[in-house]
Amino acid sequence: MLAEFHRIGMDEDRVLFERFPEAYRRDPDWARGSRGLGRMTKAEFQEFFDAYVALLMKYSHRAEDAPPDARPLHIRLFALPADED
Repeated sequence: MLAEFHRIGMDEDRVLFERFPEAYRRDPDWARGSRGLGRMTKAEFQEFFDAYVALLMKYSHRAEDAPPDARPLHIRLFALPADED
């Protein structure tokens, strides 16, 4: 069941990734991307991830509390060790 959950999520992520160039062309203020490579300890990575989640919670609104100009955004973060490539 967990494998199916991940497969469905990855399929959705792939579709969103494929939509990105057109979304950026239409409205670059609402479509942003970032790529990076960082070297972190396991503890630093946990701190980074926690800070990311905190930022997401800080700047997100529930639908019923959102300002009129707020839009729903698909936001993804995934990280994996680069030395396993």
